[in-house]
Amino acid sequence: MTRPFDYKVKILKNSNQGGFVSCAHIGISLNNARHGGMKLDALLTWASQKYAQVQLDIYDDVHAYNIQLEKNISYEEAILLARKMGDEWIEKNHSILSNFPNIPLNRFKDLSDSRPLEQQLHELHDLYKSNALFAALIDDDINSFIIRLENRGSIISREKKDRILDLSRKYILAELALMSLLNEQKDFVEIYAGQFLNILNNPRRLLIKELPEGLKHYPIMEVDFLRKHERIISQTAA
Repeated sequence: MTRPFDYKVKILKNSNQGGFVSCAHIGISLNNARHGGMKLDALLTWASQKYAQVQLDIYDDVHAYNIQLEKNISYEEAILLARKMGDEWIEKNHSILSNFPNIPLNRFKDLSDSRPLEQQLHELHDLYKSNALFAALIDDDINSFIIRLENRGSIISREKKDRILDLSRKYILAELALMSLLNEQKDFVEIYAGQFLNILNNPRRLLIKELPEGLKHYPIMEVDFLRKHERIISQTAA
């Protein structure tokens, strides 16, 4: 029986052109509509044909910062909701995931518990305070997010903007801390459906001497989807 396959994967950016890796990590954001349903099916099918090893990484714990922003609740309450959303995402996409038994699925806690995440996170917080360039690159990502919200019609007060800056900074630093640790242990490319953190595509980060090794070369492939009948214009965009 042939499974439905309505989408094709289109590569938007690939920072690892010319480099060979046999492993791909597919990052899952719980609030990203591209990360589920038939688009997920298309992405897993494409990645499993292209790479010898593929794994799914669900960044549920860091989504707690988004929930805090939306609901104005404590981090302890938010992380419980985030993990519940992770459970619901797995249940909702179970029929698709079951078609890929060789692709392991990891939750944020699974990935972080066996690694010195707190130490790495502390060092990145210190780097943000002490290095103006690192702080500027982080803030550029946050300000891009704020501009996207405003372009969608959101009216953001000074107080709300300060809260977005605080929680988004925590979100990004937690994500970077885990990514740097993962990248120090093995070679892989991060495949993300949507727009990834700009700091990891910005060559100016290499001017930061104290930047963790795992963030100096972090291969990223940003992808999107086209309907099968649509013509893919390019799959090699830089």
